[in-house]
Amino acid sequence: MKNFIEKRVGLSSAEAFPYAAHEQSPYFRVMQRQFRQVTPDIDESRFDTPNVSPAIFEILRQLVLYETEDLTIFHGGKLDLGDSVAGEHWLMPVAVHMNEEGDRPIQLHAILSNIEFMNQTIDKPSEINFQVSLATETEMKLLAMKQEEVDLYNILTEGSSERRIIVRPVTMGNIAYPMITTPRDLPVQSVIRGAIQKFAAFFGIDARDRIPRDIGRLYDEIRPEIRPRDFNWPEEGIVDRLKNFQILEPIVVATPKGNVFVYNVYPKDDVWGMYQIMSFEPITELRKRKAVTVRPDSGCESGMLYHDDGCECHLQFLDALDIAQRDGGFVLHFPTQDGRGYGTALKMETELLKQGRRSAMFPTNFSRHSTIDAAKAVFGRSQWDIRRYYYPGLLMYELGFKNVLVYTDNVQKIAELTHGSSSRVNFTRIGTNAAAKSMNNPDLALHISSKHDDKRYFSDDPISTNQ
Repeated sequence: MKNFIEKRVGLSSAEAFPYAAHEQSPYFRVMQRQFRQVTPDIDESRFDTPNVSPAIFEILRQLVLYETEDLTIFHGGKLDLGDSVAGEHWLMPVAVHMNEEGDRPIQLHAILSNIEFMNQTIDKPSEINFQVSLATETEMKLLAMKQEEVDLYNILTEGSSERRIIVRPVTMGNIAYPMITTPRDLPVQSVIRGAIQKFAAFFGIDARDRIPRDIGRLYDEIRPEIRPRDFNWPEEGIVDRLKNFQILEPIVVATPKGNVFVYNVYPKDDVWGMYQIMSFEPITELRKRKAVTVRPDSGCESGMLYHDDGCECHLQFLDALDIAQRDGGFVLHFPTQDGRGYGTALKMETELLKQGRRSAMFPTNFSRHSTIDAAKAVFGRSQWDIRRYYYPGLLMYELGFKNVLVYTDNVQKIAELTHGSSSRVNFTRIGTNAAAKSMNNPDLALHISSKHDDKRYFSDDPISTNQ
């Protein structure tokens, strides 16, 4: 990858990697400070402490492709869009350091199409189609994007031989734990514009005229757009009950399945920063039910946003919405838990191992790994999943639910939700049947069976070998 830097932008290795050990790197400096802030004084017996690999910073150092005082570009990984999609499409997480906003970097996703890292010199930047997407995570996951955004991302799913870069500001996500971004962290529009321009300048591209003028709609995540006439906020009895959370007035999103109420929930103490409750009816109506169906759902940037075929995350998310609509319930979504909590930059390293490709950490690898083996190779055998569900269990109690049917195959979720509620909520598991739904996709079937063969997952799907 160092050869890629030298060929593409004419920099020597010393210039491209000025922080040999990263002690003075702006990104790692901020990250270490953030890490110290979120880890002290947490009682591990409450299941709310992410069991992070002690090698986390060393892992991240290996994943940095390019770094200056202004810019940290991670290696990323190839999107698996299926054999029918032409071209190569690479997801690259980016952090841009803006003095105007102090220490917090702006997070971007960059999708590079048909730009060969090792063997091609980009000597004509003007020939690269550089585009900026303002699609937010919520509307992408709910398939509620505006038409211009649909057209843009259809290029990925349909395939193209054109050299292209699509950049999208992250409004809620996690490119590397614990650098969480939520809608509350969004800076003013001029700072986001400046961050995009800094990244484009790395390729020798002037992006000033390529950033859409309506960039302000990125902020729709933190302000309601549509309010039903008969809907009043705050909902009766909800806000007063919450002691450890703040729940905002819902955004109502028009989707192919119908209008979805999206509540942004901000926990006071949870390191994951925010959750989203997505339902087809107000919470007050759900509380009237004897039992409510809930899908605890972690964000997956490659699968949910860019339709990578390497996982079933978006399939389960959409299935959970169908069940919520049919039976009465909601998806409890954790948008900052990509990569089992480690973030997109680290998750894409495991995706390369799953695909049998050489990666930043394993440059001689050409063997395909299961999703569990890939995670263990990167993070260690016992610290490959740092997600926690203690506080979501507490949220279920404070919202007043008594009986919750949990749509999951993850053993840990049931245990930690129960613990978080101090056993005051009855959680009953409903299997996802994900394996049966993946029979026509061998790669996806392997992904699911490897999870169900691990002790952290229930093994009752028919494809599992650990009955």
